[in-house]
Amino acid sequence: MIQQPWLGDSHWEKKDPKLRQLEENPLRLPHLDEVLKKIPLEEGIFSILGPRQVGKSTLIHLLAKKALLKFLPQNLILIEGDALESWRELLSIVTDFVEREKKSTVFVFIDEITSIPEWPRAVKLLADRGHLKSVCFVYTGSSMVSLKEAGELFPGRRGRHSQTSFEVLPASYRLLKDHLTLDEYFIVGGFPWAINEYLRLKVVPDYVGEIYWSWIKGEFLKRGKSDLILKHMVQAMGKRVQTGFSQHTLAQEMGITSNETARQYMELLCNCFAVTEVPWIDPQKNLISPKKNRKYYPIDPLLFHLFLGGGSLSGIDPAKHLNPELAGKIAESVVCQELKREDAHLGYWSGKKEVDFVPHFIEVKYQNKVSPQEFYWFTKAFPAKTKLKVLTKNDQFQTDQIQGIPLKEWLLR
Repeated sequence: MIQQPWLGDSHWEKKDPKLRQLEENPLRLPHLDEVLKKIPLEEGIFSILGPRQVGKSTLIHLLAKKALLKFLPQNLILIEGDALESWRELLSIVTDFVEREKKSTVFVFIDEITSIPEWPRAVKLLADRGHLKSVCFVYTGSSMVSLKEAGELFPGRRGRHSQTSFEVLPASYRLLKDHLTLDEYFIVGGFPWAINEYLRLKVVPDYVGEIYWSWIKGEFLKRGKSDLILKHMVQAMGKRVQTGFSQHTLAQEMGITSNETARQYMELLCNCFAVTEVPWIDPQKNLISPKKNRKYYPIDPLLFHLFLGGGSLSGIDPAKHLNPELAGKIAESVVCQELKREDAHLGYWSGKKEVDFVPHFIEVKYQNKVSPQEFYWFTKAFPAKTKLKVLTKNDQFQTDQIQGIPLKEWLLR
């Protein structure tokens, strides 16, 4: 629950399960180090957000190791949020620790704070009572609903830093290009454990899928949702990637009588960082239309396969080529996540034709032969200053308004 293994043990990191596993893995992904460099070891409230099993716990242990290079070991505690039952327990632990060490800067690191019921109440009270003065307070979390609520409670309490929230997401292909082909990435994805198991075994074992499915299923079960509905929901969603749809359409397809049920399940998939929602955007006004159909993309290729399998990776073989239709869907999902890393404001546009991603004006055509003539309609629908990038499998071309770029080249740009 409360950890200070560094007290009296200068070699604690060699015994730390997270750090030891990191050293034993065939590949240490640089995405954790990139975030680690950005988090200041100064007074403030800092959050590390992202899906489960992506490396957030390892990151907070690395942050503790970094802090201990400069500060006294007794001034740092690491709390496991999964082990706490209430916000009052969190409030008591942090208050006691800060009061005991209040003569100097202290560090409070909390892993998976969003698993503690009503945790924002504890942090708000700590800040309002002055207990977070001279405290570097860092927490990880996996529930977007809980984190949004916290954001509303913490204005002016986080400190004066330009960035107080940091995301850890599955690794992009750019970070894995020396270890995986693009075809392999389309199956294995960017979750650290899945990658390392694949590099070790050259297969993606079924138990990898079970771990990630347990995370998603657990988020639903603890909120009283049905894992059977969830299974059918993700299968239906996986089949509809590339196509905008409404909750009504999804409910009808699954035989659910309530549109509200479909809405709640899709919202929860987004809120636990498993799925990205892409709304319809008017490219002229750059405004979202709340009544239009929306697209949904799994945040990682591995989750795409997991969803299509209804929670199972059985039968997935990275040595086999994906069929063209499935490869096209995964390619579009990968582009979605790449754009989302760069810009939270992301949508699609459709009229008589469609543009996959606006306001970036990117169309994904991951197939063997693509011609600029297919997009002649774009020059009639949009002014000459608006340029369209078409991400292809192999083809390159350039006209006044249309540029064709191989997807791999674009991902490595």
